[in-house]
Amino acid sequence: SFLVILCGENGEKVELFVGTYGTALGLSRTFILAHSPRLLELQLQGDGLVEVFLVWAE
Repeated sequence: SFLVILCGENGEKVELFVGTYGTALGLSRTFILAHSPRLLELQLQGDGLVEVFLVWAE
C-alpha cells in the first residue's frame, strides 16, 4: 500500500508512506519542495511503486 500526503503550511512538503498487507503504513520518504505541486500521480507496476510524478501549473 502507498499513501502520499501533501503537507506543510503552503503544501511544500510531500510525505510518502509505504506498507504491506501485514504491516502498518510507515513514513518512507519526505521531500521538501520550493513550491506546492498542483497534482500528484503514482505509477505502480504490480505491487511496486515505480515513480511519483509531481505536476506544477507552470
